[in-house]
Amino acid sequence: MASNPAETGIMNPVKALETHGQAVWLDVLARGFVAKGDLKQLAQARMLLARVAELRPTWSRVPLLEAEAYELEKRKDKALEKYQVALERGEGRLGVVRRVLQLLYEQQRYADAQALLRKLPEQAFAVRDLGRPWNSLLPHLR
Repeated sequence: MASNPAETGIMNPVKALETHGQAVWLDVLARGFVAKGDLKQLAQARMLLARVAELRPTWSRVPLLEAEAYELEKRKDKALEKYQVALERGEGRLGVVRRVLQLLYEQQRYADAQALLRKLPEQAFAVRDLGRPWNSLLPHLR
């Protein structure tokens, strides 16, 4: 019986996933690295995300996870850029929209926050669900 991984066909699981183009699984692995919050593993997460981006260039999950990684590094400016890309690609979860608005507000980019609020589809959720201080922007949108 062969014990050499090359002879048995057993490979490094990450390499196997990359070889077979399994973007979903690579995304799951990258998400796990980011979720641990270990700054040393963010480099591995970014390598996996780069591959996922090649396989699925329109996925909003890639920039969303990149944004979370930048937040762990306390790089809010880069996180905001990636969150905005995720929104452009269709990410619409309330928590993500709220985080983008919060980052814009912290950077005193009120006009950009208002523009984002204007773009939100009315049926997606009630703007009141965003909470304060976003409700104070509503009168200026009309």
